[in-house]
Amino acid sequence: MGNRFGREKLYNDFVSVYAPTGKMIDPMILWRIKRLSLQYGEMTNEVGQWLTVIYYGMIAEENKEHAILKKRIKRLGTHQILMEDKSPEQAATFSKGKSANELDKLMLEKGF
Repeated sequence: MGNRFGREKLYNDFVSVYAPTGKMIDPMILWRIKRLSLQYGEMTNEVGQWLTVIYYGMIAEENKEHAILKKRIKRLGTHQILMEDKSPEQAATFSKGKSANELDKLMLEKGF
């Protein structure tokens, strides 16, 4: 999908959902996901589903009691897959064994 529509476009669309995400489900963000996904033609439903699942995952991260990095951990994984061409498996295991401070520093270097 990234090669077809452009990895940067997919990432930017993700960021437009990521930025306003908080601890509660926001109907306006769900509406934004629906609007964004319309730009993907026959992949509209798939993109909408993925963005919605990721959105709910970010809400869950924001609500984790002892999570330091919160939703930023989802942004790191998405950045690694779309912008750094890592596999989903590499992105999923990247943070294992790393401290929150180490990951925070890396994320700040990446601009988030």
